[in-house]
Amino acid sequence: MNFRESVDYLLSLGRELAAPTQASTAKFNLENISVLAEWLGRPERRYPSVHIAGTNGKGSTAAFLESIVRTAGYRSGLYTSPHLERINERIRVNGQEISDQDFARVFSRIHAAIEKLLGAGTLRAHPTFFECVTAMAFLHFAETNVDLAVFETGLGGRLDSTNIITPEISIITRIDFDHENFLGHSLGEIAGEKAGIIKPRVPVVMAEQREEARRVLLLTARLREAPAVETADAYRTESLRMEQGCVRAGVRDKESGSIIRLAPQLAGLFQLQNALNAVAAQRILRTRGFRVSGRRP
Repeated sequence: MNFRESVDYLLSLGRELAAPTQASTAKFNLENISVLAEWLGRPERRYPSVHIAGTNGKGSTAAFLESIVRTAGYRSGLYTSPHLERINERIRVNGQEISDQDFARVFSRIHAAIEKLLGAGTLRAHPTFFECVTAMAFLHFAETNVDLAVFETGLGGRLDSTNIITPEISIITRIDFDHENFLGHSLGEIAGEKAGIIKPRVPVVMAEQREEARRVLLLTARLREAPAVETADAYRTESLRMEQGCVRAGVRDKESGSIIRLAPQLAGLFQLQNALNAVAAQRILRTRGFRVSGRRP
């Protein structure tokens, strides 16, 4: 398939929960993506990764952390959703969108695998739009030899297609009410779904949360022996101003006592929290062998 044929085929599968009829027939579990990844040789295991879930700030946190990793000299992968203008935006290597040519090539390989698996009865249903694009990101990052990939969940966490990875760090941004028909009708239920990305003994960074959500996240982390870093406890804001709509802050790292100067290029006071998520992840990455001490967001 060429690029246009690939995009048209993907769109024929339906965009993520674009209509109530899709939502009612969608099958949420990790079976399809697991079968497909296994057939492809588990490409998502060929590089370290960071996994981000939450309601508010996922995209900004992912963008800040990817920028830190790339600025430090590492070859970065970034997978986000949804896209604004072009589907290529979802899959980036070193800040560059996947090319039309690579998109078509990678999708053709995914499509061929799906056809074989369906024909053999190994796949019981055709993968969804999001499952296909997630598999493409897994494969493209492996083929382009990224040093670290940042994955943003699409919906929830526990049953999200990205959740077959075992990351270096999990990050959970601010949780609020979203997709209640799928994730639950209370903050606790929604937090339980988002907490599904917390892996045994994998550090988790937690943005400041409402208490109902915080209790669920901390309990999950404790049960899975995952060290938890709460940004509200780890950092103290000592200076704060706005400059042309962007926050400028001096934040003290309570563990080291050092002052971190934050100047996110994205507008809004709330970007301070997203920047802190990325800074906390940066600190953990350093302890796990990544020399990510370059420019901060």
